[in-house]
Amino acid sequence: MNSSPRISLAGEMGAGLIDGAERVMRAVGAWKKGRVYSFAVPQCREKIATATYSDQFEGDYWVARQTEFRELDPSTRRAVFDLLMRYSAGKADLDHCHTQYEKEYIEELVQIHLTEHPLAGAPAHYSCFSYLAQLEYKLQWPLSRRRFCNLILVAWHESGNSAYVISLAVSPEVAGARPGNFVEAQYSAVEHIEFDPESGSLKWTMATCSDAKGQIPAWLARMSMNGVVAQDVAHFLRWAETTK
Repeated sequence: MNSSPRISLAGEMGAGLIDGAERVMRAVGAWKKGRVYSFAVPQCREKIATATYSDQFEGDYWVARQTEFRELDPSTRRAVFDLLMRYSAGKADLDHCHTQYEKEYIEELVQIHLTEHPLAGAPAHYSCFSYLAQLEYKLQWPLSRRRFCNLILVAWHESGNSAYVISLAVSPEVAGARPGNFVEAQYSAVEHIEFDPESGSLKWTMATCSDAKGQIPAWLARMSMNGVVAQDVAHFLRWAETTK
């Protein structure tokens, strides 16, 4: 898995995407450690720590963030897990899916177009929902408006204690996108939510690789990636609190 867009989804299966996502998640802990970011959020008085990582993996440059919510008391940690499952994993319909909620707390995501795209080969022990997404971002200068096209698979484990959100870069043609006044950029990502009901531990990990395209050198785009992905933790928690 990397940011090179798929030009066809023929033969793509849910089980294969889960296998790829598990490879990414297993690798994150061995990547180079970056800065630990701390954010004030409404769920607790202490700031929430989010660790970042980066490395070359499967032919691409990846960055990751990981939040363990150790600052929260057990009941609040469980409540945050419920929010993550409800809004980050979302539901198996386009009106209440991961991307619909993501648009609520990511300011740069200004337009979405979603189409269901069922996949064969469902992985064992998971229930899945998949769709094609055209995501239009209005990014800060010097980046102009970007469109990302993805196949998104959400997989809920039968235990009810974990979920994957997998975003696979696809070509605009695969996504059914029409030409527009923006740069066609690319990203792939894996998000994993994992809760242990016995210990009360919670881990939220996201890893992504991307190509912003346009005139921006790759080294310049990479400079800000750790901070950008880490900030999404605070954006989500602050927005999710308003839904109660």
